[in-house]
Amino acid sequence: MKTILAFLLIPIALLILLVVGIPAFIANIYHQINKLEEYFTSIAHGIDVLGAGLLYNKRRRTISAISYDRGNKGNLESLLFYKLIDILAYVLSGQKNHCKEAYEYEESLFVLKDKEN
Repeated sequence: MKTILAFLLIPIALLILLVVGIPAFIANIYHQINKLEEYFTSIAHGIDVLGAGLLYNKRRRTISAISYDRGNKGNLESLLFYKLIDILAYVLSGQKNHCKEAYEYEESLFVLKDKEN
């Protein structure tokens, strides 16, 4: 029963996101014109967390941190993925070692201590 309810929450959440999210997005851009970089960084982080949920079935984690962790444990696919992410982060924002920093940040928040999440 819980699985069915959880499954039904997905379309409900998407509908709420569309109905509330689009006007909120426009309002936030209007109110934060001088803070657009921070705003879009927050959106990118949210997409990263969503991706980790879809790809790795993890909550409160990012693709960057998971790829770094698994890549350093010998997973070749994750190693290549985190290297690609680091290259993109460097090209787009000049950030070196993006995945390592994401992993260390999440570890400092004790997210990684909770193995189920």
